[in-house]
Amino acid sequence: SSDVCSSDLYPLMFSKSDVIVINKLDLLPFVDFDLDELKKAVRKLRPGITFIEMSARTGAGVDKWVEWLEGKLKARRGKAKSRGGLRRVSPS
Repeated sequence: SSDVCSSDLYPLMFSKSDVIVINKLDLLPFVDFDLDELKKAVRKLRPGITFIEMSARTGAGVDKWVEWLEGKLKARRGKAKSRGGLRRVSPS
């Protein structure tokens, strides 16, 4: 299978990421790429990582990506609110 997106080529990127968005799923039948192999290799570096499979061309899976982003935004806003919100600094 292809090494274009191999976890061996980008170990830091895969080990520090919270999510991997895999786009262009509509092209999988036409390329030499083993998605299951990639997932297995990445999970060795980062167990529990989230994979979002989508096709921007067909729209398949885009809703999952948006839901993940909204969840992260909501969590970030919740943290800011619990710390007293975001404060503006006035120029002196």
